[in-house]
Amino acid sequence: MEKQIKQRDILSWQETLAADPLRPMRQNCLAHTDLKQVAIDQSLLVENRPCFSLEVEGGSILAQNKTGRCWLFSALNILRVGTIRKQRLKPTFAFSVNYLNFWDKLEKANLFLERILEHLEQVPSGDYVRSLLRFPVQEGGQWFMFRDLVKKYGLVPAEVMPETYAAADSGNLNQCLNFKLRAGAAELKRLWEGGASQQELRAYKETILEAIYRILCCTLGTPPRSFRYEYYDRDGQYHILAEQTPMEYAKSVLDHDLDDYITVANYPTKDKPFRRVYQIPGHKNMEGGGPALYYNLEMADIKSMLIRQLQDGEGIWFGCDCMKMMDRQQGVMSRELYDYEGLFGVPFHMEKGDMLDFFQSEPNHNMTITGVDLVDGKPTRWKVENSWGSEVGHGGFYVMDDSFLEHYAFLFVLHKRCLTPEQLADLEQTPIPLPSWDPMGI
Repeated sequence: MEKQIKQRDILSWQETLAADPLRPMRQNCLAHTDLKQVAIDQSLLVENRPCFSLEVEGGSILAQNKTGRCWLFSALNILRVGTIRKQRLKPTFAFSVNYLNFWDKLEKANLFLERILEHLEQVPSGDYVRSLLRFPVQEGGQWFMFRDLVKKYGLVPAEVMPETYAAADSGNLNQCLNFKLRAGAAELKRLWEGGASQQELRAYKETILEAIYRILCCTLGTPPRSFRYEYYDRDGQYHILAEQTPMEYAKSVLDHDLDDYITVANYPTKDKPFRRVYQIPGHKNMEGGGPALYYNLEMADIKSMLIRQLQDGEGIWFGCDCMKMMDRQQGVMSRELYDYEGLFGVPFHMEKGDMLDFFQSEPNHNMTITGVDLVDGKPTRWKVENSWGSEVGHGGFYVMDDSFLEHYAFLFVLHKRCLTPEQLADLEQTPIPLPSWDPMGI
């Protein structure tokens, strides 16, 4: 084919399409129906029943609503299981997502301002700075960001800092925060060009950050410095915890050492050999946060580790591409759920590594694996706890078949006890640095 589309090309395509006996039916169906409704494979909905040979204890289904806080919900869903067990709490118990969300936004605002101060000579035209200015504060995150928040700010029960309207529907709040931060960056640039000292620049930065804090307190509530907590346990017994800080509370109720967990990745791209540790410098949500480390493994090894963690009674935080092959209402995820090839009569196939390299797929949602169905020791489907409320899926849970895990799941948080001695030794290697735009850091 030549550089330009020629009329003879179009005529040839028209003739081929006209000769297709299924063409009228395809066009009639798709003129009035959503693509997914026509392409869905009903047999996979029947096949993927919510039955599992191994499940872990969980709490009530929660809802992130109109926000991008899935990573916080998934991480706290894992922690609360141990706390429910340790404190004999009711399954309705939950930690406050709003509390950590508050500090995450404040820390990201501070990080943005620090990066602007470091690159004032490039503001606003430098490529790196322009990427900062596009999204000063965004809601996504990774496990190590969650770990850093808990280690610095602790935890509180949901009742101590409950959801607000802006916590559950954060679009307008995020616009206000980003407006203030971009305006602050513009003023910092003007002050710098006018010869302001570092002390003067940092003094102005503090005024911006104080304004961000004020906005967050007005919309999300003021985080408690200390609190008392009253509750009834699962046996109906009344308890009251003495006045304590969020850090003291976290230490008393958690049975997890967050530093014992690692992010395991399955990125089968040519530039990332397996059994290597990768790092994305600067990929964090706070100044002073820990490194962004990813241990890349083959999926067969990861599955064994997932099963071991479930057998230990603990769920798994994981990141996947939920936009491609998920039926939100019926709660099924399968690689072949939508037969677009049969629908259009054209092939649809990419290897997982190519999908990552060419931005066809990426981890865009975090959920929690809480069960697996094993047949002759091999996984066939996985139970997934979502954070979209109990009105979707199977009461808020989803069935993910093994083909989806293989093809569309990328990141997993696992306890080091699930690793073999050889894998633990791999963690001692010097991390391989990756650029900030690498798909592993999305």
